[in-house]
Amino acid sequence: ARAMKRLSDENGVLRRERDALALELERARDAERAVDDFKAAYQRKFDALKTKLEDFRRDYPNARNPANALSPADPHPPRSYSQLLDDLNTLQHRLKQERDFSRKKDAVIERYEHWYQALKASASKRHKPA
Repeated sequence: ARAMKRLSDENGVLRRERDALALELERARDAERAVDDFKAAYQRKFDALKTKLEDFRRDYPNARNPANALSPADPHPPRSYSQLLDDLNTLQHRLKQERDFSRKKDAVIERYEHWYQALKASASKRHKPA
């Protein structure tokens, strides 16, 4: 009886942990969807602004027009190539770290779910009448 009580208590704790992890996973997915929606909205606004600027540049082709001062093929970008490479390397490193962390977290959750399913199966086998 004490063993069943202890297993029941441990099962309750594990279920709460599983529910908390599931809630955290759902929040992460919601955040990812929100970021994707933001990116899509931002891209639409950016495309609209770019189209308007290109129309303005085409309508007023004078060299003194500030919109014509910089072209997309400007040979002198505002930041140096080495700075851009450093930023790229930093961002790639951060992305790798985040992916590794995510993989580890997913593995822990998967192991827990597998263990929990096995525990449930063994508990149901014990409770079934022979």
